[in-house]
Amino acid sequence: MLFRSLLHLDEANGSTANDASINNNDGTTTDNAAFATGNLNNGLDLDGDGDYASLPDSSTLTMSGQQSIEAWTKFDNNFNNQTSQDQ
Repeated sequence: MLFRSLLHLDEANGSTANDASINNNDGTTTDNAAFATGNLNNGLDLDGDGDYASLPDSSTLTMSGQQSIEAWTKFDNNFNNQTSQDQ
């Protein structure tokens, strides 16, 4: 299986989400996004007010044909304005 990017989001602090794939597409958190204790290891805490993590504009992230994007999420409450976007 080829991972274009694999972000475990289990860092303890900082603003870099390390890419565990061979492509080195580390993410950068913005606004108040912060790593926090999760149910299993750590996770990225997004408060719903402009927080996000972005990846570099890399040819290794270009998707074509049939591919999947997977994410584990936990919402604390109403999520009317939550989105995920591709590049």
